[in-house]
Amino acid sequence: MIKLLGLLAGFCFAYCGCPAAYATAKAGKSIGTPVSIAWMIFLGAILMYAYMFLSYGFDLILAINYIVEAISWGIIVLYHYFPRKA
Repeated sequence: MIKLLGLLAGFCFAYCGCPAAYATAKAGKSIGTPVSIAWMIFLGAILMYAYMFLSYGFDLILAINYIVEAISWGIIVLYHYFPRKA
């Protein structure tokens, strides 16, 4: 039961950036998420996965969660610096 609770919490954190990343990619530019927050979450996802991997080894579920989170926030950072020209 405790592992399920942790899995659900990780899922919520990992996938909360997806709607913002989708809206940002669709607009082709940063749409209001402060870039400092996006950078911290992006780096936090990478560093947390590195810590988990080095401490406990490879875990597919954690890898998927942190990859989705890093990609979502990476998209927001990318479009902040390189908006798509209309």
